Amino acid sequence: MRKLNLFWGICLMFFALSVAVVPAAQSQSKSVIKAAKKEAKKVAKDLEKDGWELVGIGTIEGAVYDALLKTKTGYKDYSYTVSGQGNLGIAQKNARINAMAAYAAETATDIEDVLTNDIEGIPEAQVEQIKDNLTAYMKIGIRSQLREAYTLSRKVGHTYEVQAHYLLDPENAYEVKVQALLQAISVANLNKEVEQVLKDKVEEDHQKEMEEIENGEAEE
Repeated sequence: MRKLNLFWGICLMFFALSVAVVPAAQSQSKSVIKAAKKEAKKVAKDLEKDGWELVGIGTIEGAVYDALLKTKTGYKDYSYTVSGQGNLGIAQKNARINAMAAYAAETATDIEDVLTNDIEGIPEAQVEQIKDNLTAYMKIGIRSQLREAYTLSRKVGHTYEVQAHYLLDPENAYEVKVQALLQAISVANLNKEVEQVLKDKVEEDHQKEMEEIENGEAEE
């Protein structure tokens, strides 16, 4: 009987703790949800005014709202627009291909800036080799990390314009950058000092990004 009473006592204690904690969590969630709904409504209204339609089932407002909630938990919204496409399906594929290429190019350009501005003595040809290899490895790595949130389309004359939005987890993107950089470095045979400078650059950018996300969440 004593063991049974002890068991129920522990259950009651956990229940009391859960009751005390839940209201604060619900209050925070409600404020985030309210803000996301308000923003989604405004964004959807502007998009519809400009002639955009959602590709697939649902509404623009609903799709934007779902994506906004994800960004509130740390995901980054990464979008890309293609125009002058004769076929909607091909336009969607091109948007994804171009989004991966653009993201990879951005990372490679950041590393190129470090190699040309912060480090002396690296030949231009070697800089280009590292940039090209890093771009190629980034395209491969980021392919599985860009998760489609929603896609919009509109007719412009006889062609389609497509605006694709993707969700990207910063932690996963960071891992992709590190792996791609290590592969590019191994091919280029850079010395250890230069390797460390490049690794530090990727780490520094990641830390800044995470701080921005944390500060944004704190303001909510």
